[in-house]
Amino acid sequence: MLNFFMMIFEFFTFKKGFDIASIALKSLTFAKMLAINLLLTTALLSYFYLLYKIIEFIYTKVNFIINYINNFSYSNDSLISYFISVLKSFGIWSAFVDVFSVFSPIFVIFFSVYTLKISIVVLKNIRETLETLFISKL
Repeated sequence: MLNFFMMIFEFFTFKKGFDIASIALKSLTFAKMLAINLLLTTALLSYFYLLYKIIEFIYTKVNFIINYINNFSYSNDSLISYFISVLKSFGIWSAFVDVFSVFSPIFVIFFSVYTLKISIVVLKNIRETLETLFISKL
């Protein structure tokens, strides 16, 4: 396929009056760069969506565990129910729930800053790709 394009290029560059070959090569180069940038943007957006889903999954599971332990029946004569009742009577369990509710926004901010760092690097690479494309056209 590449040889076919090279034959067309040589045919049109042999005739000095035609500038079609350079326009075609510039269009192909622009199409390649556009496809690469679209793929990078799509990957970046899918990364943001994946990060959102991971955070949502973690919060859902932690809240499920907290609600399950809060609703654990005291009538059960198992060792686990005694242990949970001791934790609740000492206030350790309520302290854990309070700490989780206080520090959960900090964890979200940490993940958001990390995502922002990665997105800045990706957008910088896209910018450099476009700059090299525009410089090569000059």
